[in-house]
Amino acid sequence: DDLKADNGKLRSTVSTLLDQLAEDGVLMRVGDEFRIQTEEGRNWDFEFRQREAKLKNNTANFDEQRDRLLGAEIDRIVRSLKLLQGAAKEARSLTLHRTQDPPTANGETVPVWVRDGFSGSEKEMIAAARAAGVSSPILYLFVPRKSRDELLNAIATEQAAEQTINAKGVPSGEAGQLAKQSMESRRQLAEKQRKDLVLEIIAGSKVFQGGGNELLQLTLEEKLKTGAEASLVRLFPRFKDADFAASAWEAAIKRARDGADQPFSPLKHDGPIEQHPVCQQVLSTIGSGKAGTQVRKDLEASPFGWPRDAVDAALIALHRSQHVTATLNGVAVVPGQLDQAKVPKTEFRVEKTTLSVQERIAIRALFKLLDIDKSTEEAAKAPEFLKALIALAGEAGGAAPLPAPPITTQIEDIRKLVGNEQLLAIKSKDTDFKAQIAEWKKTRDLIAKRRPAWQTLEQMVKQAKNLTEAGPFLAQVEAVQTNRLLLETTDPVAPIRTALADILRNALNKAQENHEKAYSDALGVLNASSTWQKLSPGDQTRILGEVALVAPAKPDVSSDAALLAALDLKNLDARKTEAEAVSNRVTNALNKAAQLLEPKVQFVPVEKVVLRSESDVDNWLASQRTKLVDALKVGPVQVQ
Repeated sequence: DDLKADNGKLRSTVSTLLDQLAEDGVLMRVGDEFRIQTEEGRNWDFEFRQREAKLKNNTANFDEQRDRLLGAEIDRIVRSLKLLQGAAKEARSLTLHRTQDPPTANGETVPVWVRDGFSGSEKEMIAAARAAGVSSPILYLFVPRKSRDELLNAIATEQAAEQTINAKGVPSGEAGQLAKQSMESRRQLAEKQRKDLVLEIIAGSKVFQGGGNELLQLTLEEKLKTGAEASLVRLFPRFKDADFAASAWEAAIKRARDGADQPFSPLKHDGPIEQHPVCQQVLSTIGSGKAGTQVRKDLEASPFGWPRDAVDAALIALHRSQHVTATLNGVAVVPGQLDQAKVPKTEFRVEKTTLSVQERIAIRALFKLLDIDKSTEEAAKAPEFLKALIALAGEAGGAAPLPAPPITTQIEDIRKLVGNEQLLAIKSKDTDFKAQIAEWKKTRDLIAKRRPAWQTLEQMVKQAKNLTEAGPFLAQVEAVQTNRLLLETTDPVAPIRTALADILRNALNKAQENHEKAYSDALGVLNASSTWQKLSPGDQTRILGEVALVAPAKPDVSSDAALLAALDLKNLDARKTEAEAVSNRVTNALNKAAQLLEPKVQFVPVEKVVLRSESDVDNWLASQRTKLVDALKVGPVQVQ
């Protein structure tokens, strides 16, 4: 070879030969250098070639890796695209589909159907694009079948090199380190080849519009961007009606809330707002009624794609001008109080009815019956009136023994209406509502009058439930309760209450007499006791306090309230128990007296038995004598 004449050819030949020698394992590529293969390097190369051959034969794995790599690059390109539509600069996006069948447009994003020559044909995709027609917003992206073997080799080489490095781990010695560096160089070179091949394949992709027209821009990014802009016109053909700068819609919203005469003047529209194309469509979309969030959703999708500010501006302006009514959480929104934050949860209705001045005056008069003022805002105050009317109905009845509350189904139905439609429904019931208000107020007042007496009677029933003589009257109470008779023309409570009060008063007085007698008898027993008489008055008083032997306090029974208060403090059963406990307290008092006089005294109880004969008496006496004599050996005895 003549180096002076053609050294470029020699350089190319040498470079090719070096690459081939490295590929054959004769040389080792380490970075930009080539080294003579070593024994350690041959071991690494043998491991690598086994893995590479296995990977190349695994076509299923290759197909999966290829699809993933090509898909990732397309995803990257799509994510890098910034789509802003019109003067409004409304952000749009593409949605990738890799299904076997063409996707359908969801009305919000531009669909991109991705197919490739590895699993289908370009002819089939073109046929699908033509079948979709020129109005379809779908973009058809076809990736050509290209460089399959080269990509397979690059992927297999990269993965085999990486697996070999991981399998060999950290080598020892210079030869091992050099072999690892060579394998890493091989992996990096394969990785670069793989990336370049993916970019090359993707760069050759074709993009078709619905109808079959191919986009011929230089790069895939340009093809997709141009196609997406055309698809947006197909997807949102009515977008132009609302295509104004965001600042113009913001100004329109502010003017609408402030009640300006021409809220849409920033949009170059000075006529009636209901004639603006956006407002016309908003009225049509609301129809018989719809929530703000649904109105937004409908008009932000195909065929409109309108900015949210445009939809909100129309809603606020139409509400302020009373072309629509708005209800939030069941409460009418006053014109001028609707803002963008309230729009999603607000229910809108197109206002189709009107009221005369006379009808509005009649409604105001009806509202005043329930103290609903500020009646010039009839629509705003109607929900408050209906709520108050239902509350009054609830006060005109209740749980037994009251009659059941009036049925308010018709009122609830009217509450579901809004605006003038609701006002007209109220006006149609004007006569009925006036009569009901008068009747329900009368019933409410009677309930307030009779309920305290019933509550007192209920307390008496609790105290008298165990008294036999109270039985007939308790049955009468049950009848009043069961049959809801509290509001009968003749008050059913008064005679029962009087009778039960007398029974309770007599029972309480009787219990008091029994307690007083038991106390008097107890004092007699104590005063007759020689042991008790030996105590000083001070010790006697102290012991009586310790055993709770005190004179019973006389209860106040002068009124029903005082009688119940005394029974609540201590009921009849408790008073009976207290009277029966007096005898035990006498015993306790005598025991304490004996202990005070004789600290070592013993309390020996005698056996309580039934004696049937004289011999039983003798035996009992002998037994008790033995017990007492034995006890005397220890100390003094107090017989119990």
